[in-house]
Amino acid sequence: MPTITFDRFIQYQLGGGQDAIKLVKIDVEGNELQVLEGMSRRLIDNLIVEYSPYRVVESGGDPLRFFQILDAHFAKMALLSSTHSAIESVEEIVANIDDLIGDKFSFFDLHVVFPTH
Repeated sequence: MPTITFDRFIQYQLGGGQDAIKLVKIDVEGNELQVLEGMSRRLIDNLIVEYSPYRVVESGGDPLRFFQILDAHFAKMALLSSTHSAIESVEEIVANIDDLIGDKFSFFDLHVVFPTH
């Protein structure tokens, strides 16, 4: 299936304006890293992303790289919902990543806020 980056979509489909996009929702079954790597955070205010460490590894990615990419852009993250009852924060996801990699039923909805443009 042909794909394009988020930035190219904005450039070609929406005219590439410089106005901030208020909200982007990502639910790509473990391919979050690829989406984030093709996305300029400078144009986005808020991001909602479903994250599964198991699915990221299944797709050939590094589950901690997801957080490194977001941290590199000074993002604030909050856990909106979790299928894993013992996990109550983003910090707990990172601290327990090795256990979560093996749990294909753990999904987390995260709200990411980027700095003011």
